[in-house]
Order: sequence, then C-alpha cells, then structure tokens
Amino acid sequence: MPHIERRSRCGSALRIAACQPIKWNKSKSSCDLDNISAYRNESANALVMETDLAQLAHGRFEIADALHRYAFGLDHGDANSLASALTEDCRFDFRPAGRKLEIDFPLLIGRDAILNGVLPLIGPLDTSHSVSNLQIEIVGDTATLYAYVLSQHFMPREGSRRGSEYALLMNRYDCNLVRDGDKWRFKKMTIDNAWALGNPEILNALASQLALRIKSKKIG
Repeated sequence: MPHIERRSRCGSALRIAACQPIKWNKSKSSCDLDNISAYRNESANALVMETDLAQLAHGRFEIADALHRYAFGLDHGDANSLASALTEDCRFDFRPAGRKLEIDFPLLIGRDAILNGVLPLIGPLDTSHSVSNLQIEIVGDTATLYAYVLSQHFMPREGSRRGSEYALLMNRYDCNLVRDGDKWRFKKMTIDNAWALGNPEILNALASQLALRIKSKKIG
C-alpha cells in the first residue's frame, strides 16, 4: 500500500498513514443531489406558504381595521375616519334592522350620502360601538365580512347619568369590501337586528327627522 512521506526541517522522514484513493459513488451522488433538490423545493414551498399566510393575516387585519374605523367614526362623530372605511359608491342598508325596531331609515347610496345621513343621526347621541365575532373571507381583491356590533345609545349628555333612557342594540353586519391599495373599504353594508333593550325611539325621532329632510330634498 503506498504511503506518503514528508521530511521535517531536520531531515528525518515522517511516515503518514496511507490514504485510500477516493471512489466516486455515482448512485449515492445522484441520491444526494435528489435529496438536496427535494429540500430546496420544500424550502421554497414553505416560504411561499409563509408569504401567503402573512398576506392573508395582513388582509384580515386591514378588514377588521375598516370596521374599527367605521365604529370610531360613529362614536366620535369623525367624518374622516368614517369616510376612510367606505368606497365612494358604498351602499348602506339599515332597513332590515329598522323594520324590526320600527325605525324609519332610508337606503343610503354613496359615501357622501352616508356621511350626511348617519353622522347627524348618531353624532349628537352619547354612543359606543363594540365589534365581535368577525368572520372574514378573502377572494383576490374582494372580501366578505360578517360581524356582530353592539351599540349603546343615550340622548345627548345623558349617558353618564343614572336612570337615563337608552337603546342597547345587538346588530348583525353583512358586508362586502374591496381592496384599495393597502386598505380595505366597505362597498356594501347590510345591518339587521338580533335583539334590543331599552327604547329604540331614541333613534326613531332623529331617524324620522332625517327621512323628512331627505324627502324634502328630493321633492325640491
């Protein structure tokens, strides 16, 4: 068996263990390459899956944020916040809830109509909206949202007083949204009532005034 020698500076010979020549195992090499290729494919698929999940989570967050902006706009009378949650041609349909609560509220079409119709109705009241049970489905640049919104209403400046008259409503929201850049906006909002406590007439008086104003504008 051949050996390798190396001489030191002092001239003595050092024998080094003989080395077997490397044999190339074609079958093992092919298997290793296949394993590497499979690993790379799995890593790429995992990365794509992680990216898809991240995009889905981001979309769901933005859709929930649209509902939160809507609720904030109502509670604070903030037109900018409410407008940011709506498309220009959004349809706002409170009629299913209105029929149950005996509230005369018209179908509103368009962002400006919603701002001019909803804020004067809710804005003067002491009110709060809490959202829950969000069910979100995203398909491309469109989405559906089902949610419960609990709203508590008092007459202006009466919310903190004991024994104040109130209306507590649990409403179901059935909504369609579209993606607008990084944000999602409501294109259609349909609101139905699940149950109510208190006196919805708090809303009815203001809603009746709103309906009369809208009818007078159409006639004029």
